[in-house]
Amino acid sequence: MNNKSKNIRKQFLLYLFICLTFFGCEDFVEIDTPRTETGRETVFSSDVTADAAMAGIYIELIQPNTGLLSAGLELTTGLLCDELVPNTNDLPWVEYATNQVEPNNATVFGTFWRDPYAVIYNANAIIEGVTDNNSITIDLRNQFRGEALFIRALMHFYITNLFGAVPYAASTDVETNNGLSREAPRQIYEKIVADLREAQTLMFEDYKLSEGFRARANRYVATALLARIYLYKQDWTNAEATASEVISQSQLYAMETVDSVFLTNNQEAIFQLASINSDFRETTSPLGDRFVIFRTPVSSIGLTSLDENYLAIYDSADLRFSSWVGSFNDGATTYIFPNKYKNYRIFDVGPPERTVVLMLAEQYLIRAEARARLNNLAGAIEDLDIIRGRAQITLIADSIPAISQSELLKIIERERQREFIAEGGHRWFDLKRTDRADPVLRTVKESWETTDVLLPIPETELAQNSNLLPQNEGY
Repeated sequence: MNNKSKNIRKQFLLYLFICLTFFGCEDFVEIDTPRTETGRETVFSSDVTADAAMAGIYIELIQPNTGLLSAGLELTTGLLCDELVPNTNDLPWVEYATNQVEPNNATVFGTFWRDPYAVIYNANAIIEGVTDNNSITIDLRNQFRGEALFIRALMHFYITNLFGAVPYAASTDVETNNGLSREAPRQIYEKIVADLREAQTLMFEDYKLSEGFRARANRYVATALLARIYLYKQDWTNAEATASEVISQSQLYAMETVDSVFLTNNQEAIFQLASINSDFRETTSPLGDRFVIFRTPVSSIGLTSLDENYLAIYDSADLRFSSWVGSFNDGATTYIFPNKYKNYRIFDVGPPERTVVLMLAEQYLIRAEARARLNNLAGAIEDLDIIRGRAQITLIADSIPAISQSELLKIIERERQREFIAEGGHRWFDLKRTDRADPVLRTVKESWETTDVLLPIPETELAQNSNLLPQNEGY
């Protein structure tokens, strides 16, 4: 075992110890208090133990079959919108594809509610544990607080985009958490912005804590997420300025070829996650496992494939189509699937890949949309053509001498659709934030209803906490 693997294993084992002795790691409304003060003192007694606790939260984000970012987000949101179709008649997958999700759906409760709030709880424990803690070096104390604020913001972003009004949890106190009420997305966003602005002031500008790997948050990771939040808030001026701050960091970030974007430590990656298996070894992204089809779909292989209509979004010359869309014919059926991640653990083939959470291309597309909304069409086209040039398709500046704002915004929507295919829930969230879900999905889904834009609050949570009432409309 090399030194890197030993370090990952050591951190993971220490994290398990920390979970057992300190963190509650349970449902949001039933989170335990720290089990002993000794546990708290152990976790935050030194730079080493606090760093291991912080590293453990990143592992928690992408734990196989549980972490929000371990492919469940892409699979579910892809079925909810127009990206994916199920290759199985199993009820949970059909529920998503037909937008008939029940409040007792296990994935909705586990992956999208319980697990993110458990991560938030642990992030809050870090924040509380390092604050004014003289046992930890001040630079690391600030870094860990900033990382925890970033993760708390990231999880709340996903939860509110899935469920709408949700509680914003900023404490580990049981009574406080059990008394939280749901807050409107606009209020959640304001709190996320506050967290990220503080995080920016606390964290390092490089990736030295993760040995140069882009696997932990730094100032520009927080800035990249903040640019996304401003876009969702329709704060176009701040979205443009914040994305520009990331784009300007040429010593850290640069556009890659389409074949390199999802490889470990490529320059386009701003924030990636490494998956750890049961043997404490770093493995490839779970998205390869869940999307690549190499045999007739069965069990966990090939549960979904791309909707055939989705293929029409690409120009024939688009390198993203040839690199990011795959096909498999079993003699009877041809299956089309997302092929961004080409490695899969069952064979452990190909170059090392990591799940991309934030990437430079998104910052260009954020800035392009913000500029278009601000009627800076030339600036928007310049950013858009960086993305199109990388894909080797016709540049807007060369093909459309005059274009209106509304026409350009439609092109940007389509470019985001191409760029973020089966990635991070982008397509589902984009349709909702731009009020395009109804006009787009009612034409391709027979059972689509306007209220389907939100998932139901899990029924177990409603039964335990009356503050979460009422249930989302339509359920």
